[in-house]
Amino acid sequence: MPIYEFYCSQCNTIYKFFSRTVNTEKVPLCPACKTVELERRVSIFAAISGERKDSDTDDEFAGIDEQRMERVLESLANEAENIDENNPRQMASLMRKFAREAGINFGEGMEEAIRRM
Repeated sequence: MPIYEFYCSQCNTIYKFFSRTVNTEKVPLCPACKTVELERRVSIFAAISGERKDSDTDDEFAGIDEQRMERVLESLANEAENIDENNPRQMASLMRKFAREAGINFGEGMEEAIRRM
């Protein structure tokens, strides 16, 4: 379940798109401009399994083990492909399983959103 980042040079904005499958060919149009084809950007994934540097203090991925995350994503990929997109309970269940296996705490706001699904 990759997240792709694209940049719009006209509105100077980076957009993130969630994809159910790996797709390195598709390039969307800017959601704001509607006519500008976005430029693919390389997303930075932080591996925070060792000692933290001072510059990493605001890193939203602090405490995430990259190898563990990779194993979890691989194990959930097949399950995600079979989700009925019209059934939010299936997605909520997958998100809970992902958080549990990856050791991630989504925070109260995200937990509430998952409960409502």
